[in-house]
Amino acid sequence: MFLLALCLFLFVAAALMEIFAALAVLVPLLLPLVRSYGVDPVHFGVIFLAAMEVGFLCPPAGMNLYFASAMFNRPLRYVARSVLPSVLAIMVGTLLIAALPWLSTGLTGPR
Repeated sequence: MFLLALCLFLFVAAALMEIFAALAVLVPLLLPLVRSYGVDPVHFGVIFLAAMEVGFLCPPAGMNLYFASAMFNRPLRYVARSVLPSVLAIMVGTLLIAALPWLSTGLTGPR
């Protein structure tokens, strides 16, 4: 339940913050909390970055939307509508990673 709440918080934070600002501000604040719940730091890092990518594709701070809109000479609304299936897939993937920790920690070996 904690990881689901964390994912939802990160989706909202990612839509409002730029990714490097989120790394600098949120990781030091959230890492002790995440560790107190017994979540592997690698697992948290993968969840965090996947959620930040969702934010990079969602307005108002979704810089990738603005880049694509300018690059392809399309209105922002058209680009946002076009990436919606990808955003939903990344959100589902992030929730799967949160629910199944072995997806992100399977290659790191025992600690």
